[in-house]
Amino acid sequence: VNTLLLEAGGTLQAAFFEANLIDEVHFFYAPRVCSGPDTAIAGKMVPNLAKSASLEPLTWTRHDDDLELHAIVRNAELRGKIQGDERKQ
Repeated sequence: VNTLLLEAGGTLQAAFFEANLIDEVHFFYAPRVCSGPDTAIAGKMVPNLAKSASLEPLTWTRHDDDLELHAIVRNAELRGKIQGDERKQ
């Protein structure tokens, strides 16, 4: 498999990030307010912002009232690190 489209909640998205399986993201924002038990990406990806993966370059596209953010995930060596892995190093 070369490409996989993952449309999921925060828990599954975090699992893919923690497994270092995310290379590119497309986030869609709609002018709506929703609630639920999960955050956008729930999990223990990294302990602080300094060690987080960055998204660049950012490209915004408007689709009627919605916005799409497209970016490549940088800092690949950091994408799969979770707190437990860091303590082993």
